[in-house]
Amino acid sequence: MNDRVGSARRQAEFYSQLFAGQSGWASAFANVDEAARAGKVLPILSRITSAAGHASPSVAMRMLDLGCGRGWLTYLANAFAPCEGADPVSGVIEAARHHYPKLSFQVGTARDLAAKNEARSTYNVIICSEVIEHVPYGDQDAFLEDIKKLLVEEGHLILTTPRQELRRKFFRWRRGRQPIEDWLSEKELSVLASSHGFAVRGHDRAYVDIRRMSVLNAFCRNRRIERLLDRCNLAWAMASLKYAASIYQVWWFQR
Repeated sequence: MNDRVGSARRQAEFYSQLFAGQSGWASAFANVDEAARAGKVLPILSRITSAAGHASPSVAMRMLDLGCGRGWLTYLANAFAPCEGADPVSGVIEAARHHYPKLSFQVGTARDLAAKNEARSTYNVIICSEVIEHVPYGDQDAFLEDIKKLLVEEGHLILTTPRQELRRKFFRWRRGRQPIEDWLSEKELSVLASSHGFAVRGHDRAYVDIRRMSVLNAFCRNRRIERLLDRCNLAWAMASLKYAASIYQVWWFQR
């Protein structure tokens, strides 16, 4: 128990400092890394909210950005339907409230929210971007089960996380690590979600231009090659290479 308390304290200190003081992670605006993920998440939200509007326009949707950090994705998602933010670190929630005072943010984990009777099975969509890899392997089953409790029947889960397949290459050049880095492969995540009753509605990857990570990344960031392929009507080839080199996996699940 003491180990868990100490780990939670270290995480709170790390994320409070990250989202309150580090350049690129403390702004109200998405950075390049975050924008790449948003470019995949927002079209999914558009499809979900559009379909819901046509099916039952009188029913208001409710969304949750779980592990919202400083709230940049909560803000963007709120353009499609009312979206709340939740994060277990109080200092991070303070930053989110500062940036977006008109939105609703609360301190808590998925388990904390699931423990509230009024919060059970009330969200139509839960967004969980770059969170599950910071949940210890032994707790990831319970984490998904808590998310499931928060979703209505046939509710949607949009989840992004780094690909375990590229972990070694990623940390070969990036020294700083977050307190917990328990990454999942795409197959592992698919199997884990399926075991908790989530069906796959869509899968994609988000590419970020990370120099020095691999030979493939260096090739993808070569603008001369990209222009040449485009002139030869082979832009699809570069898109395929970027898909292979993408650090983030993006999933659309449905309960």
